[in-house]
Amino acid sequence: MEKKYLNKDDLKSLTDSLSQAEKRHFYQYLKSQNRQEVPYYLELFQVISDQKSQLDQLPKMTSKKAFSNAKIRLYRHLMESLRIYHQNSSAELSIQHMICEIEILYDRGLPEQSIIILRKAQKAAAGQENFGLLLQLLTWERKINIISDTPTRNKLDIALEERSIFEHFDEVNTLESIFSKVIDIKKQYGYVKGTARKSLDQIILKNPKLDAAGNIRSKRGIYYFNFIHSLYHWLTLDHKQAYQYSKELLAPALQLISPNEYLEGILQHVTSCMGLGYFEETLEGLLLADTFIAQKRFQHSTRFLLRVFYFRICYRLIVYMYMGALKELQETIEDAHVQIKKFSAQLSIEMKLVIYANLRNACIAAGDHEQAEQLLDMLLYKESRYVRKDVYNDLFLSRIFSCLAGNNFALVPSMAAAACRQYKQVENVRNKHDVGLQIASMLMKDYDYEKEETRQKVMKDIKSILHEAIIAHAGLNKFHEMYTFYYIWTESILEQQPFHITAAAWYAQYLRHL
Repeated sequence: MEKKYLNKDDLKSLTDSLSQAEKRHFYQYLKSQNRQEVPYYLELFQVISDQKSQLDQLPKMTSKKAFSNAKIRLYRHLMESLRIYHQNSSAELSIQHMICEIEILYDRGLPEQSIIILRKAQKAAAGQENFGLLLQLLTWERKINIISDTPTRNKLDIALEERSIFEHFDEVNTLESIFSKVIDIKKQYGYVKGTARKSLDQIILKNPKLDAAGNIRSKRGIYYFNFIHSLYHWLTLDHKQAYQYSKELLAPALQLISPNEYLEGILQHVTSCMGLGYFEETLEGLLLADTFIAQKRFQHSTRFLLRVFYFRICYRLIVYMYMGALKELQETIEDAHVQIKKFSAQLSIEMKLVIYANLRNACIAAGDHEQAEQLLDMLLYKESRYVRKDVYNDLFLSRIFSCLAGNNFALVPSMAAAACRQYKQVENVRNKHDVGLQIASMLMKDYDYEKEETRQKVMKDIKSILHEAIIAHAGLNKFHEMYTFYYIWTESILEQQPFHITAAAWYAQYLRHL
């Protein structure tokens, strides 16, 4: 008997994944077999399904081989039952079943009946933009026409449709390729400036396929078009435009979009909301992502869970930090440590770098400066600079602010000099208005920080630089995901009060919507 599963735990995993409705259907499926006695594999199923039961409760089999065969039969019948239960649950499965029916009728020399099902399948596949199935159906149309007295259409029309399908394929593949390139740039740089911006512009602005949505022929292509443009505007700090494009990702023709693509669309919209400082909508988007995973029953997929965990932890840390919600922030910090330990083996270097950077800022906001310093030491290892330049550069500015907040004024000039060297390595040297470079250049000077008046003036000058940068580069909410953090930190140093209190006061005056 052919083995139907790969690993010893596959049967248990499959059984655990069944819903109550699927289990009821399985019992009905077995009853339809008109068996006179309960088969052994059904007893096996009942024991495996009951979490409290033990396998040793089963009647003993005559041999290990008989027990193994019972497991194989159970797996086979479960899959057959699920195949029947879900045969109409998705358009793709329905079309594949129709292709089976077409083949059966064709083999019986009944082309006229095959054509009826063929037309129905072609209409469904076209509606789904399932180009692979459409090509299969064209192959069957050619075969049916050979034996049919009344061919469906001439060979040229079929060839033209085939060419059109390949053109749609090419369009989607091209857009997928562009999308992948933009994602790589985002992973490497975060926000783009200088040569990175030029490279991005070359990929997006110079591509005729991305001139206008009207040039895109497929609905799936439209989805990628909106996704690419949302990413582009986020990378170039035009958060309002990024938000306008990402909104379209929440309401596509869902049957055309694969689950992983739709989940990424949700998370891109969450990112756009964060860029504009839409904190409540950011949290709602994270909840939507969790709900989507639950609806699709992807809780067993580490890939899906890891992706949502990454966004959930990072953005909840940021949102609660800006809200000044100390209790929620502390709970999220604790949860972050638990989840990081759980997913540690699966987290990439980039993910760890971004999570720990946000965790450090959150610890500063929560007043846990000891943990914040430990995280800073962890983040400033050599490999970090090659993963996310924006995150790595920010660590130098954060280190200066830690010295200012901790009254370690003697270290400020040397820290500022190190920051200047780092910024000049990665930024365009002509960009004298870069915020980090401006602040670091100013703080390289020796100030008499022992004088209250001097300290106040230095901090007010920093606050002025940050305020101008936020006004110049932020969305309509006058919010900047990175600079607003330093703005609040500066204010807390000036007022000599905890960060979360200053943040709560800032949030109370914050315009939360456009």
